[in-house]
Amino acid sequence: MEHGYQFNNDWSWTLQGYSASPEQDFTQEITIDKLEPGKYRISKGVEVAESGSSTSLSDTFEITG
Repeated sequence: MEHGYQFNNDWSWTLQGYSASPEQDFTQEITIDKLEPGKYRISKGVEVAESGSSTSLSDTFEITG
């Protein structure tokens, strides 16, 4: 366990690029059917191509019973 969070090394993630204009919302559905009940956090790095700036967006969620 690192920084108080348990990491699952059995999963892998790819780095697909998606484009969205400033006037659009972007929604991405993911499958989380392998997760046990508990609290989780998901994070996604975001880069603005024109300015080169970047940030990380994240949110927490809970899977119950």
